[in-house]
Amino acid sequence: MAGAAQTPAKMGAGRRKVLMCLFRWPSGLSDFDYLPRCGMIQTSAGKRRVELQRAGLVEQVPGEYGTSPSGSKVALWRLTHEGRNLAVRLDMEQSLDG
Repeated sequence: MAGAAQTPAKMGAGRRKVLMCLFRWPSGLSDFDYLPRCGMIQTSAGKRRVELQRAGLVEQVPGEYGTSPSGSKVALWRLTHEGRNLAVRLDMEQSLDG
């Protein structure tokens, strides 16, 4: 799945939800942060985040970490430039659809 192939029409609902959640929290989220912010459980959100990462739309926040419910240090993830551009397009389309 190449990033360029991720057009709004081809993006699945789960990937879209993770992408837009990261768009709303630009400083980064761990896979555990999706449940309280976007209503997605960690395993589902993590799988979608990996797909977005492989597509070049998500990257790890260098040197920044969150905390899991058990207290372990976990990676934080944010949108890449390409990911932000796609999220802006999706957000604009959603606004137009009203």
